[in-house]
Amino acid sequence: MYKNSITQIRNILLERMPHCVAKETDVSRNGIPIHNILVGDIHWGARTLSEHILWMCDKIETMPGGSAENEGKAGRWIGWVYACLEVMGFTTNTDSRRMARSDSTTNNASS
Repeated sequence: MYKNSITQIRNILLERMPHCVAKETDVSRNGIPIHNILVGDIHWGARTLSEHILWMCDKIETMPGGSAENEGKAGRWIGWVYACLEVMGFTTNTDSRRMARSDSTTNNASS
């Protein structure tokens, strides 16, 4: 799911953080809101957050399409990733909208 967005997100992250690898972090288990992570309530740093985003992209890519549950989850995750990139200053809302559009116009969002 979200093939075009995921490719673009990986490119953006690896251009800025070339040594990052996909790595799950505690945020996935604790459901910590992005605002808390990025405003300093939790001191992650760009590298840790970038590694978590790469891990999320891997997971989104392997979510099977066709069920409302998986497609809803993938949509929430990709939205969280877009927001992270914007707050980190790596992209803008316009960039996120462009990425989302690239998936919807090529029918990759749910395949």
